[in-house]
Amino acid sequence: MIHSKSTADERYRQIRCDIAELINSELSRDVDTSSIRVSGHITADDVAQAQLWTSSHNFRIDWKRELARFKKRPRRLELALHLNSSGKLLALALGRISDRKVVVSLHFIQKQPEPMLSDLGSIRLFPIILRYAEALGLSLGCIRVDIDSPMKGLIAYYEGYGFDRSTKKGKKVTRLQKVIS
Repeated sequence: MIHSKSTADERYRQIRCDIAELINSELSRDVDTSSIRVSGHITADDVAQAQLWTSSHNFRIDWKRELARFKKRPRRLELALHLNSSGKLLALALGRISDRKVVVSLHFIQKQPEPMLSDLGSIRLFPIILRYAEALGLSLGCIRVDIDSPMKGLIAYYEGYGFDRSTKKGKKVTRLQKVIS
């Protein structure tokens, strides 16, 4: 049976939202992370807030353009992290699910600049993003999470979270890989 794109969009949106609720349930049981809310959908308001962020790495992600590009594909990872108390946007992530549903690829990850994250104390956001990616991948039968085009300065950080294989083009690491466990 052939499904329309809108049916596929709705089905995968529901999966993303279900996984977000699962992660929210896990976060609520931990005093350190109970102040964070996960959403499997990036809103226009999220994009507007993220467009105001400046990066210490001298790059900006055009979230409006990238979200529009990724929305052409129903099988995608879409994630927004918010502070429960204020609704303030903390981080965004976008990625894809491979055609054969083997790999969840994180293509864009960005958090608010450090001075604006003072409400969080020592809470790290990447483990939450990774947990969401792994749970989404497992729900779809994926066996791996990849980070596409990781920043050179963050490779050791990601390796600390189990990304133990890499793909290189020349000397540049183009992809980090982690088997979902």
